[in-house]
Amino acid sequence: MALEAAEGGRIVRLSDVGDRELEALYRHAWLTVYPSLGEGYGMPVAEALSRGKVCLASQAGAVGEAGAGLSDAIDPSDPASIAARVGEYLADPDRVAAREAEIRALYRPTSWSQTAHAVRSMIEATIKTADMSASRD
Repeated sequence: MALEAAEGGRIVRLSDVGDRELEALYRHAWLTVYPSLGEGYGMPVAEALSRGKVCLASQAGAVGEAGAGLSDAIDPSDPASIAARVGEYLADPDRVAAREAEIRALYRPTSWSQTAHAVRSMIEATIKTADMSASRD
């Protein structure tokens, strides 16, 4: 709450947002910003891109992978540069529209089936490597 007050009420922190409300927020968002310092996957990035929204995101953890090369990389430790990037988009609605069109044309979400296949392949490769290592001993 102290941060919200320090920013003159311009930051609104939401919690317990339901599916309908989340869809409305994405539908009306100008762009999204995800300055994570550490993340295992980056679900908000994937959610934003799947809706064709511009997403400024750190590349921490697997966020860059979740962004599929379509999220704009930001440094989460440099708020001034993030604000500048947001300002560039806010000043140029045509740039936002062009980026959204690019995202809608190129973004392909990862299905659960693809995820399961990738995990299985990694497990099998790990087992094979361990078996080969054990056979050498």
